[in-house]
Amino acid sequence: MSTPGYSCGVHISRQTRSSRKAHGQISYGVSSFVPNTLVRPLISDITLVQGPDASSKRLDTYPSNFSSPAAFQPMISDSYYPLYLANDTYNPLLDLHATKDGIEAWAAAVGLRSQDLFGTCLVIFLAITLGVVLLSIGLWALHGLLEYFSTEVRRANNIYTNNNRSSMHSSPQASLGGKEAYEPRSYGWDSDGPQLPTQSSLAAAHRNSDRASAPSRLRRTWLRFRIKGEAGAFHAAALYGNLIRLILMFHLPITAFSVYQVSLSSASVVSRVFAALAFVFISVAIPAFILFKIKRTPTGKLYDATRTLLSLGPMYNVYIEEKQMFRVLPLGASLIEGIVVGGGQRSGIAQAIIFVLVELVMLVMPAIWYPWAEGAGMGAPTAFLGIVRTACAVLCMLLSRAVSGQT
Repeated sequence: MSTPGYSCGVHISRQTRSSRKAHGQISYGVSSFVPNTLVRPLISDITLVQGPDASSKRLDTYPSNFSSPAAFQPMISDSYYPLYLANDTYNPLLDLHATKDGIEAWAAAVGLRSQDLFGTCLVIFLAITLGVVLLSIGLWALHGLLEYFSTEVRRANNIYTNNNRSSMHSSPQASLGGKEAYEPRSYGWDSDGPQLPTQSSLAAAHRNSDRASAPSRLRRTWLRFRIKGEAGAFHAAALYGNLIRLILMFHLPITAFSVYQVSLSSASVVSRVFAALAFVFISVAIPAFILFKIKRTPTGKLYDATRTLLSLGPMYNVYIEEKQMFRVLPLGASLIEGIVVGGGQRSGIAQAIIFVLVELVMLVMPAIWYPWAEGAGMGAPTAFLGIVRTACAVLCMLLSRAVSGQT
């Protein structure tokens, strides 16, 4: 993006042509004096995705050789000033080389090539997604194992309790007198004969028959914790909802970097194909499909059914009933801004104008279509943040070279 300081919200100081001629490619703005001890291990010479020629084109973001400007030399050598640099320590300064303004300069600031930004972003997204899936499956399995063994413990306790009860209250020794208890019984023609079955004996026989026909403990646990089971459906719904949260978090960066990768001529064909697929599915198709499901689902089920709320809730659970489709506006704004950032690198003023219009729409729409419940207190903070974002977009437009006349 041609507007200084508006690429992905990161300020990157640049030099004028005169300062470049006098002091080379070294930027000496105040924001360029970065503590190397903390920053260099984090952003220098680090990339998750790189081509075969990455080693030859790796960016040296913090070179060691520089000549400080004469106007800053007294402050750099005096420890009283914030710009003080000790001579006995390694004090490199940020060097953006001959990069263009916008995403390319931002990539140089974090030590990446511009064609590696999309791959790095996608790998981070997929790694977090894999971690969430593995963690959810682990908790799912742990819950099943705990219930499997706890069922066995409860069954053993119940058997022990029933045996004690039968020995104390159901024994014929305790229900008869002393003489009858110890006299042997005979079933002849002059005796009462076999007795009719009692209620306790019928219940015991019923339990034995149920135990013989019931599935095993392992099968019962499997039926309960499979995807369509009673407990497994809740775990699957929670996993689905967490994946939706990840898509909402990465929607803007994936959109911006995928569009930029497609428009980048120096990128490989394979990376551009993956960028196009990521834009189609992650930025457009999946959010549209989820919103379509929310539109087709009855409002009562969206807020009363626990599994529906767990799975689709991240899209609408902050909004009141009948206002679930308000999520279309933030996602639409994120899609427009990502396309503008990724595809409009040649004109910073055009990007800033579109950003101002989008933020104005997002500032006005809650007043027209209030999506939160009464007393939620969301109107004031939303309006404040909208004003701040609009002011930032206006300042970026005013500070662009087309308006300010900076060379």
